[in-house]
Amino acid sequence: MKLPENKRDRNLLLGFVAVTVVALAYLGRTVFWVPMQKAHAADMAKREELTGKITKAERELKLVPGFAEKYAAAQAELGAMVSNRLLRPILGSYALSLQERLTPLIRGSGFQLANITPIGNQPFPARASTGTFACCLAEITGTGSFETICRMIEALLATSPCIHVTEITIQGQGKDKIESHRASIRIEWPILVQDKE
Repeated sequence: MKLPENKRDRNLLLGFVAVTVVALAYLGRTVFWVPMQKAHAADMAKREELTGKITKAERELKLVPGFAEKYAAAQAELGAMVSNRLLRPILGSYALSLQERLTPLIRGSGFQLANITPIGNQPFPARASTGTFACCLAEITGTGSFETICRMIEALLATSPCIHVTEITIQGQGKDKIESHRASIRIEWPILVQDKE
């Protein structure tokens, strides 16, 4: 293309070309460059966010073996607490379980055990009821001195913090046996509801 020979026309043409180049540069920057920069900045922010999440997930995955061990230990501890503190039936009978768990303990205190009798099961009070637990009621009867009876009750309560003594009846045996008293002790021992007889 040949430039016009007239100076005015040539200046107009060069001005038009300059304005067109500037307009195209502005249009290119506005339409293409700025959105690409914004998209690139958004991609970089998203990449940083995802990198942070991946780093956090990797840290948490490294903790999983330790967590699994802690969870297993907590489950074992909970199982031991339930099996040691709650009364479990033996062959479907709480009478056998009461005999097995309490007889050695009571005899070890010096109390002359006559009988351990299960009275029955009753639900927890309504305000504290979770529906999971109930109480096995039992009566322990026998003879011993007041000191022996106290020692036996202390041993009972030390067996499980869940045992609750609800009633104690102590009767003298007459002038011939001043040191020996008949005692009847009623206890409540929590049980799991699905273990009910």
